[in-house]
Amino acid sequence: MARLLDLCLKELRVCLTTVNIPLGTSRHITTSSAAYVGSKHRFSKGEAANNSSYGPLVDLPDYTYLDGQPSELSQRQGLRRTKRIELASKVSTYIAEMMEAKKVHQIKQEQKTQEREELIRSQLKPKVHE
Repeated sequence: MARLLDLCLKELRVCLTTVNIPLGTSRHITTSSAAYVGSKHRFSKGEAANNSSYGPLVDLPDYTYLDGQPSELSQRQGLRRTKRIELASKVSTYIAEMMEAKKVHQIKQEQKTQEREELIRSQLKPKVHE
């Protein structure tokens, strides 16, 4: 294993010297993917994968007044709040449209079943003996 590592480092040095990159700059090469530290743990707890996307540190104001009056929101907090309000209104309209589509679909299915039953009733008539 150590021999393989030495061989890889030797090849890396040869490659870097042909490209004119100083060896001191290439010592810290990472092979792991870029990810947020602890994101899986936070996500499993129901928190944001990134600490700066939402949560009390992002959503709440930075200070409070002693007399209890509400503090102003920062510009970013206001933008986040308006985006969330817009998203919530879109979701509610989509849900209303989906519920309406379900009702229409159910009515159409009931009409189809009634038409089938009427067709079956009209085709199968008992024979009358005279």
